[in-house]
Amino acid sequence: RREGGAPVAMPGREEPAGAALHVRVISARDIKVSRVRIARLFATVEACGATFRSTCRVSTPSPVWDEAGVVPLSDDWEGRRARVVVWDRTLCGSRP
Repeated sequence: RREGGAPVAMPGREEPAGAALHVRVISARDIKVSRVRIARLFATVEACGATFRSTCRVSTPSPVWDEAGVVPLSDDWEGRRARVVVWDRTLCGSRP
């Protein structure tokens, strides 16, 4: 979802149909636990003065990150720094 108006086009560059940024989050550790945790993963892409947010819900054996993980990208066409921010909000499988 884009917030703040119409999509931003990059001058002189045509994007292929169906072009998309895919963010794949992989846990660094393979920890086996008795309870399954539900992680709500959020990804935010900030580029060209626009913010794109995506959410998904997946099952994971351990939290992916305790805090936000920021992946810097190259400068966008307006010379501003673009970045991807991914973080999780982990909930236990059985609520009290």
